[in-house]
Amino acid sequence: MKKTIVAAAALAAPAAAAAPSATRTLRVDRPSRAGAARATVVHVVRGRMPAHRTTARVLTDTRCQPDARGVSHCLNKMRLANGAAIVARHDHRMMDMPCLDPGERVVVRPAV
Repeated sequence: MKKTIVAAAALAAPAAAAAPSATRTLRVDRPSRAGAARATVVHVVRGRMPAHRTTARVLTDTRCQPDARGVSHCLNKMRLANGAAIVARHDHRMMDMPCLDPGERVVVRPAV
């Protein structure tokens, strides 16, 4: 019986941990792109969330392999204008939104 309770608690933990990510969401504007690929959303997984609109340079793009539903969960390290670094998870379907490219300059701001 105790193992069942522990397992249930373990299953509930990721859902509780996922809730704060909603407040760590950034809108990313991509001036170098056109159309639907011009804006996307990422979730900050490491580093200090920028409080205001700022520019950033994408430094890395890793873990791009899509899951069973065709959604990639890329990890992107970005250097903000103030010199701080963040790591963000970019959940996207490649056919709808290309990956953030290393070297790409973007504008980020907290999503509302």
